[in-house]
Amino acid sequence: MKVGFNLLLWTPFVEEKHFGILGKLKATGYDGVEVPLFGGDVPHYKKVAQALKDNGLQCTSCTVMPDEEHNPISAEAKHRQGAVEYLKWVIDCNAALGSEVLAGPFYQPLGKFSGKGPTAEEKQRAAEVHRQVADYAKQANLQLAVECLNRFECYFLNTMDDAAAYTKQVNPGEPPQLRRDVRFLPCQYRGEGPRRLHHEEPERDSARAYLRERSRHTG
Repeated sequence: MKVGFNLLLWTPFVEEKHFGILGKLKATGYDGVEVPLFGGDVPHYKKVAQALKDNGLQCTSCTVMPDEEHNPISAEAKHRQGAVEYLKWVIDCNAALGSEVLAGPFYQPLGKFSGKGPTAEEKQRAAEVHRQVADYAKQANLQLAVECLNRFECYFLNTMDDAAAYTKQVNPGEPPQLRRDVRFLPCQYRGEGPRRLHHEEPERDSARAYLRERSRHTG
């Protein structure tokens, strides 16, 4: 097992002024970090990759869908295409970064609700987007991991069962390029603890499992 630290604790955009944190995390005993990918470009993340290498750290990454113009479940074809282009940009940045896994709720803009649960049409739209993106990620040797969130954050994926069913819809064959991101603390809130996940859910559906911090505040 490897232990990492999410750099969102300090910043949504890692730059040179944050590189000193990397050495401290390595000295504390962490194996790697999670780098947020919300902006920047490939040359920038090549610099971040070098800083990680210099400090002996591996990395994963995370992202979100920024707005309605980049929404995989939108009824507007141009918005879904915007989602494909955005996620391909994220994957390009991952390739520069050397990330092993891209995680996050990259299936809808957060805080947007329809007033009901996800429809079959929305699931199909998202699956079409994520199949395109998964093919692109495979070329970069990058594993995708969708992260389900609480119901006050989004409505598309809220439980591990939701995420498992969705990844099977996206990945009808083997091996799956899009998997689940298993977070034990939110799972416990919804009665889906580690023991249930270990015994009932197939390993092929999960890209990684981790304990999530309760708060990103340091004070």
